[in-house]
Amino acid sequence: MSGVLLVMAILAPLVLAPLAAGRHGRWMPVLAPLPALAAAAMVPAGTTLEIPWLLMGTHLGLDVIARWFLASGALVWLAAALFAAASIKDGRAGRFRLFFTLAMAGSLGLTLAQDMVVFYAGFALMGLSGYGLVAHHGASRARRAGRLYLAWTIAGEVAIFGGLVFLVAATGTHVMGDVAISPPDTAVALLVLGFGIKLALPGLHVWLPTAYGNAPAAGAAVLSGPMIAAGLLGWLRFLPPGDPGLAGWGEALMAAGLTGAFYGVALGLPQGDPRVVLGYSSIAKMGVLTAGFGAALMNPGAAPALVLALAVYAAHHTVVKAGLFLGIGLLESPRHGRLARGGVVVLALALAGAPLTSGAAAKAWLGLALPAAMAHLQLWLTAAAVASVLLIGRFVFLAFATGHQRHGGQGPWAPAAFAALVLTALLAPPLVAAPALLLGGGMPLLAGGVIVLAAVLLWPRHRPIPFAWIPPGDVLHPVRHGWAVMRRRWRPAAAPAEAKTPPRRVLSAADKTSGPHPLLSPWHGVAWLAVGGLIYLAITQGGLP
Repeated sequence: MSGVLLVMAILAPLVLAPLAAGRHGRWMPVLAPLPALAAAAMVPAGTTLEIPWLLMGTHLGLDVIARWFLASGALVWLAAALFAAASIKDGRAGRFRLFFTLAMAGSLGLTLAQDMVVFYAGFALMGLSGYGLVAHHGASRARRAGRLYLAWTIAGEVAIFGGLVFLVAATGTHVMGDVAISPPDTAVALLVLGFGIKLALPGLHVWLPTAYGNAPAAGAAVLSGPMIAAGLLGWLRFLPPGDPGLAGWGEALMAAGLTGAFYGVALGLPQGDPRVVLGYSSIAKMGVLTAGFGAALMNPGAAPALVLALAVYAAHHTVVKAGLFLGIGLLESPRHGRLARGGVVVLALALAGAPLTSGAAAKAWLGLALPAAMAHLQLWLTAAAVASVLLIGRFVFLAFATGHQRHGGQGPWAPAAFAALVLTALLAPPLVAAPALLLGGGMPLLAGGVIVLAAVLLWPRHRPIPFAWIPPGDVLHPVRHGWAVMRRRWRPAAAPAEAKTPPRRVLSAADKTSGPHPLLSPWHGVAWLAVGGLIYLAITQGGLP
């Protein structure tokens, strides 16, 4: 029975995806995550399943870490599917459901994967399908955000593929549990880069704010929940803490994580869109997780406790952040404003680590897992928690000022899905954490609350916020501007007026199809050669069994 549930958790979304795209497929995405929820609740920890005839020998399993990711992820996929069924009813609904269900299959598949092939296949399916969630509305801004998301996703997947090739070549196996030697530095660097893009580390984050800002509420909920948490799970699977050879990488990741924790707050405060503010909040929270993962690499003795604490923290963030995006969708509807306001406040307090919430349990668990020798990291994380309260206060202010829009959640299932995540943030912590863990952590919230209150009372209402000119994506825009200036500077002189290309609207079919194919350009040729070189290296080194 356990093996059947593991297979059905992946197979159900794949089978239902084509049906979800049809006219009568409205409820197919709702059925898809039910086997995964059953597996998270019923399959014993340590269960494994091998299917030797599938791919290169498929290995599935559920351990303690995977259970946290699977339970929180499947719950968010279910809630988002209910919300989408109630709120997305335009002509593109079938296409959205198709991409949504395919991304769900990839997300659940990589969570249960115990070998590199299945993990990478799920990760790639999830990442590429995310384009349909970002660019759903079809506006030019949404399409630009989708293209940016897709470009960074492909770059991350190429880096991960290269890292896995080097890892297989060094170990001689593609089964995660059989990897017994330290990964080579090349593999570590590529895996840190690839999964760091998914976790939106500083400098690799520019796709995230615009993606969250343009995706519908149901799409943003899964993007900010189980899909972004896949980056941390990838690190835990392929760079397992406890290896002394990874201590140097741990220092670098801890520094990058702390930078992201404060960078997300600093760049999120000037934003004027609550979805974008939540995006920068995700950058900050992923920075905390990255710092914790770096601490686990630096302290092999404390690694088991830290890994479990990171899984709990990731599950908390998955549920709460997804619930906040669904709450924004409800606030855009004129029918459920009061419920949405109350739920958004509860989830915002949970994200800030208020006592008796999942945030208090997750932060206390992480604090207890840190060794005494890393008291300085605890101080930095406390300061990051205070700064995060400021960003959460900014989000609540902007969310309550959101006007009603036609694409807000209208059906009765939308508030039910939102309420399920709110109740999970309140009722689940007593089931998994001691009461002492739920009552602590109030000082950062109090300190941040005092600063927010002082800013509300003392800051002139009509005075603009400093650095309010910073757009979503921040550092991406100077790069774009510099590239545009270079193109104008080095563009060849214009041809005489009589030799100009005719307007686009009068081009003939022959003119439109003339010229080399885009995939045959020199830069694409270099990319294809690089991919071919990686495959050749894997084969010649004997890495592929």
